[in-house]
Amino acid sequence: MSSRTIAAATLTFVAVALLVVEIASWGASARFGPSIKNTSRCTLGIVTVSDVDRASGLREGDTLLLTQMDEPGRLAVSQIAPMQVARANETTQLVVQRGGRQLSLPYTFRHTDGVGRFLAQLGFKFVVLAVGRAALLLRRKMASPPSTWSISRTMRAPIITSK
Repeated sequence: MSSRTIAAATLTFVAVALLVVEIASWGASARFGPSIKNTSRCTLGIVTVSDVDRASGLREGDTLLLTQMDEPGRLAVSQIAPMQVARANETTQLVVQRGGRQLSLPYTFRHTDGVGRFLAQLGFKFVVLAVGRAALLLRRKMASPPSTWSISRTMRAPIITSK
């Protein structure tokens, strides 16, 4: 086997393993639900709140005080990294400023992505994997043409001429 084949097989195996991990972990992943916006370097303003988040004590207009929260809490509400950093049903303490008061509210993360979004993301990853695989196969065929190509060039139809 060539080194190219070994590298392609290794990359394909890793890509499939990552897909399996993503499929297996999807149900347990969660993120912060409310819409937020940066109000300063150390605070986030809550813009919209769902009914579930409202029941946990959050309100529109609340300000999350990131410097008062622990690191996992800051990371979980951060919009810098577009990933799901919390597990479903995991709880953290949010420090919220509402009016002139500072409140500490427990927040339980919940699974927010629907099946449609998951399937779209998974479909995109399968397309990328298929394009990479097709490019690898096409390159292999271009590098070593099949034997039928040489046969088709030598077996040309005879030229028939009439007198």
